[in-house]
Amino acid sequence: MGGGDFLLPHDDNSRGRKLAIVAYLTPDWEPSFGGGLRVEDEDGLRNSIDATFNSIVLFDVAAKTTHAVEPIADAAGDRRRLTIGGWYH
Repeated sequence: MGGGDFLLPHDDNSRGRKLAIVAYLTPDWEPSFGGGLRVEDEDGLRNSIDATFNSIVLFDVAAKTTHAVEPIADAAGDRRRLTIGGWYH
């Protein structure tokens, strides 16, 4: 993902998925560059997780939550937010 890119809130609860997995792969990514993962529960409680290099985030997709990727800020310049994502069934 590059400057201005984002993902709207959605859920991944389909085809028997249990967990979502996101691995962050961009060295020297800073929180000011955006691209954080925002998870919101059915009561509207939001948690934001920075896209920290060399980290993995797991979350329960069957827990009636939605998630989104916050916009990539201009501060990121030409940097790209690189991830690998998948699901555990």
